[in-house]
Amino acid sequence: MDQEVFELLSSYKSVIDYLLQKNEELEKKLADVDAKASDLESMIFEEIIGPAQEAMSTYDKDQRFNDFNSKYGERLGKYQGSFAPFEDEGFDFTRQAFDEYDNIPDDYKPDMDAYVDEVENIAQSKLESIKQALGIPVDANVEIKETDDTVEVKADGETVEVEQKEGGDGEAVEEESAGKTVEEPEDGESVEDFEASLKESL
Repeated sequence: MDQEVFELLSSYKSVIDYLLQKNEELEKKLADVDAKASDLESMIFEEIIGPAQEAMSTYDKDQRFNDFNSKYGERLGKYQGSFAPFEDEGFDFTRQAFDEYDNIPDDYKPDMDAYVDEVENIAQSKLESIKQALGIPVDANVEIKETDDTVEVKADGETVEVEQKEGGDGEAVEEESAGKTVEEPEDGESVEDFEASLKESL
C-alpha cells in the first residue's frame, strides 16, 4: 500500500516538475518577446517618430517665424547692420527677436506688437548710446562693419571711426569723413577694447 502511494505521489511530482519547467520556459519566451517589443518600440520612436516630431516642430516654428518676419522684418531688419558685428557669424537680428519671444511661456507671453515695440525701443536706445560715445548726431544712420583687419563705424554712409584689429600692421588710417579725421588706435589698443567700450556705453 505504501509503495503504491509513493509511486502515485512520484507520478504527481513528475507532472508538477514538468509543468513548472514548461512554465519557466514560457516565462523566458515572454520575457524575450517583451524585450524585442521594447527594442522595436525604441527603434520606432528614435528612428521614425522622434525625427518626425522634431521635423514637424521645426517646420511649425519656421512657419511662425515666416509670419513674424513678414509682419515685422522690415522694422527689425534695419538694426541688422548695427548689431551683427558684435554677434556670432550668421546672427540675424529679426530671428533672435522672434526666438526670444517664442521661448516666453504662454502664460507670460506679451502681445506681439507690444513686444516688437519694446525691442525697437531697446535697440534704438543702444544705438543712441553708441552715437553719443562716438560724438555722432542722434539722428544719423549708423552702421558698423567688421573686416578681417578693422572695425569701421559709419554715420549716414560716411566713416567716422576705424579701429585696427590686434595683429594688424598698426599703421594709422586717415579718412576725411563728415569733417573728421579718423585715425587708428594708439599702440596697445585693440578692437576688443573698442567693442567693449561700445558695449559698456549701452
